[in-house]
Amino acid sequence: MKTNHSNNKQTVEDLLKRLPKIQDKRSKQEILRNIEKEFQTIDDDTRPRKRKKLWIPVVATFCSIIVLLVVARSLDFDLIQRNNSSMDIAINESATEREYSSELPENDVIENNSVANSADRLLTDDSLFPFKNINEDTFSYSVEYIQKDNTIYTAWLVEDLSYIIPISLIDSEGLVTNLDDYYMKLDQFVQPETYGLRNLQLEKLDIQLDSAPNELEVIFNDTYPVTASSNHLQSFRKLISYMFRPYGYEKLKVSGNHPFVEKLSEHNMLSLMELQPVAYKKFQSSDKETTWLIPIEKGHISSFEEALTEMTLNESANEVLATVPNDAQIEVETKEDSVRAMIRSELLGNNQGTVTMIEAILMTAKSYGYDKVDLDIGYNRVGKYDLTKELTVPIQVNPIPIQ
Repeated sequence: MKTNHSNNKQTVEDLLKRLPKIQDKRSKQEILRNIEKEFQTIDDDTRPRKRKKLWIPVVATFCSIIVLLVVARSLDFDLIQRNNSSMDIAINESATEREYSSELPENDVIENNSVANSADRLLTDDSLFPFKNINEDTFSYSVEYIQKDNTIYTAWLVEDLSYIIPISLIDSEGLVTNLDDYYMKLDQFVQPETYGLRNLQLEKLDIQLDSAPNELEVIFNDTYPVTASSNHLQSFRKLISYMFRPYGYEKLKVSGNHPFVEKLSEHNMLSLMELQPVAYKKFQSSDKETTWLIPIEKGHISSFEEALTEMTLNESANEVLATVPNDAQIEVETKEDSVRAMIRSELLGNNQGTVTMIEAILMTAKSYGYDKVDLDIGYNRVGKYDLTKELTVPIQVNPIPIQ
């Protein structure tokens, strides 16, 4: 059977002519570049791939750690050297200060023992401010050793009647012969309004000192302006006891037309009180310049050592302040007529606060019946006081010279 090839060919050609026209707008050079790129890609895919070097990051990390360790040890070594150098300098400076301090007189060490810094740290109230005053020319003294015959003993109340302040008037012109004249002029000598003090206007009473041996007679007139309240009765008896016990008076006789006379008799107050052992603190008067030593009676105080401990405390009244630093370490040894007190505090030195402390201790010892005090506070001299020997207790407290 004969196949019709010519018809088939013609049919194929007709079909091809019916196909859509396809036109390539690329240039010959562009087509050539694409062909070359295809051959390059085929060539790369047929090449064997190289294995990745995984050990390189590990080695790099290890080297970095070694470098950091070396640097850190170097810094530590340098820091240790610096610290050692600083310690050596501090030790040398401390040794130099100790050597310098050992060459100074004992009282001069105060300039180099950080007392000022300690005062700043411990100054929490007015009682400690005087420990910063180291100008000896400005020191004030609250006790005296003048012969007793030149003394007029007086006593005053603070404004709220809670405390009594004994004040010694000292006549510098000679012996006191007529006490009655002085007691008629008390307000002229002391000027109580200046200091915020009261004395129940005792100058308006007729006080007889020679009516009988050891007996004090007080004559009240009906114009005496003080009421006979319970507080005034107690205060009156304390006042005259502090004023006249030092002269040896023990009995009290009262007369006159006034409620005081009847009340004193009813309450069995016809005798002067025995002066009890006390702890001396200080009273800042209302003028803010004058400081008085003030006896504090506390029922729980039974020994001189307990009194010294009490003297480290302020009273609830803002004006009555401690006389011993509140950081003080206290040891006491008692003998028959003398007492030894050892006190250590960062505040002690040749300053006003220590002077006041010494005098408060002397007056406290006197109230306990001691004649002398051996005071060891770490200094040989404070103000006018030579602490290398026993101190005699004072004769007068809170002295005021008069003419």
